[in-house]
Amino acid sequence: MIFNKLYSSHVFTSWASMVIQAGNTVLLLPLIISTFQADELGLWLLLGVLTRVRDIFDFGLLVTVSRHVAQCKSNRERASLRRGVKVVFSKVNLVACVLLPIFYFFALYKLIKESDFSLDFLFSSLFFLLSSVVYLKGNYYRSYIIGVNRINVIKFNEAIINLLLLFLTAVFILLDGGILAVSMLQFLAFLALFYSNFRIFSRLTGTADGNASNSGEQNGYHRYDELIFCSKREFFSGVLGSGFLQTVNVMIANIYSVDLSNVYLILDRLMEQIKNFSRVVFYTSLPSLSKSYARGQREWVRGRVYQRFNLSLFLMSMLCILVLGLGLWLENLNDVRFTPDIWLVLFGFAIIERLTSMYNQLYLISHVNVISHIGMLVTIPLFFAFFSIFNGAFGVASIPLSFMCSYLSFYYPFCSIKARKKLGLSFFHLDFLPMLVLVIIVFNFLG
Repeated sequence: MIFNKLYSSHVFTSWASMVIQAGNTVLLLPLIISTFQADELGLWLLLGVLTRVRDIFDFGLLVTVSRHVAQCKSNRERASLRRGVKVVFSKVNLVACVLLPIFYFFALYKLIKESDFSLDFLFSSLFFLLSSVVYLKGNYYRSYIIGVNRINVIKFNEAIINLLLLFLTAVFILLDGGILAVSMLQFLAFLALFYSNFRIFSRLTGTADGNASNSGEQNGYHRYDELIFCSKREFFSGVLGSGFLQTVNVMIANIYSVDLSNVYLILDRLMEQIKNFSRVVFYTSLPSLSKSYARGQREWVRGRVYQRFNLSLFLMSMLCILVLGLGLWLENLNDVRFTPDIWLVLFGFAIIERLTSMYNQLYLISHVNVISHIGMLVTIPLFFAFFSIFNGAFGVASIPLSFMCSYLSFYYPFCSIKARKKLGLSFFHLDFLPMLVLVIIVFNFLG
C-alpha cells in the first residue's frame, strides 16, 4: 500500500528520479575529478553543457503539446491531436539531426583539436550526440504521457534506469574506462528510456501509433494553429534563453584556461542539479493547474500556486546554503578550491531565474501567448552591457552577476507583473522573501 501511494505520487517519483539523476553528477563528481585528466574532465563538463542545449531543438513542442493534451476534453480530441503533432515531431527531429552536429562541431573543435583528435574524445562526443537525438525523438511520447498526468510512471522508470546507470558508471570509472565508457553507458540509458516511454505511450493510447496517418489530420483538433504558434514562440524563447545561457558556458570553456573553466562549470553544473531538484514540486503541478484554470477553479489555482511556488524556492535556497557550508568546510579541511564568491552569485542568479521562469509558466496557464522571447530579447543586450562593466572587477563571477542584473532590469518584472495581474497573485506571498534573500546575497558578495 505504501509503495502504491509513493508510486502514484508525481512529486515523490519526480524527486526520486531527480535525486538519482543528480547523483550521476554530484556523487560521481569526486570520482571523476580524481580519475580524469584535466582535458578529459573539461570534455565531460562541456558535453554536459551541450546536453542542456539539446532541449531547444525540441522546438518548444514538449511543453506546448503536453499543455494542450492536458486541456483536451475527450479521448477523441486527444487522438486527433496525436495524429497532427506526430507529423510535426518528425519534421523537427529531422531538423535537429542536421543542426545538432553542427553545434557540437563548433563547441568541441578546440578541445578535441588540443587532444590531438583522440579517438576516445571523438567517440565520446558522438555517443553524447546520439543520446540527444534519441531523447528528442522520444519527446513525442513524453509530451502525451505528461499531458494525461502520468508523470509518475515516466519518473519511476527514469529513477530505475538512472540508478542502474549510476552504479555501472562508477564501476567503469574505477576500472579506468574513462570518458568513453561514461558516454557509451549514457547512450544505452537513453535508449532504455526511449523504449520505456514508448511502451507507456502504447498502453495509454491502446496503440503504438505506428499506423497513424501521416497526412497530418490536425483539422480535427480546433486549437492546432494555436499550438503551432505557441511552439514557435517557445522555440524562439528557448534559443534566446537556455540556448544563450549554455552558449555562454561553451564560450567559457573555449576562452578561459581549462582549470578556470572547469571550476566554473563544475559549480554551474551543481547549481543546475539543485534547480532541477527544486523545480519538481512546481512543474509537476502544471498539468493540474492548467486543467483547473480551464474549468474556472481560480481560487484553488491560486492556493496551489502559493504552496508549490514557495516550496520550490525554499528547497533551492536550503540546498544552496548546504552546498555553501559544505564547500567552505571542505576548503578549510582539504584545501579544496571551492570559490564561494562564484557560488554566492550563482545562487543569486538562480533565485531570480527561478522566479522569472515560474511566473512565465503561470502566465502560459492563463494566456495562449508566449512572452519569454520578448524578455530574452531585452535581456541579452543588457547582459553584455553589465558584463562589460563587471568583468574587470569580478572576473568569471561577472557572468552570473551580469545575468542576475539583466534579469532584474526587465525580464523578471515583465513576467511577474503580467502573471500576478492575470491570476490575481500577491507580491508579498510570492516575491518578498526571495528578494530579501537576494539582497543579502548581493551585500555579502560585494562585502
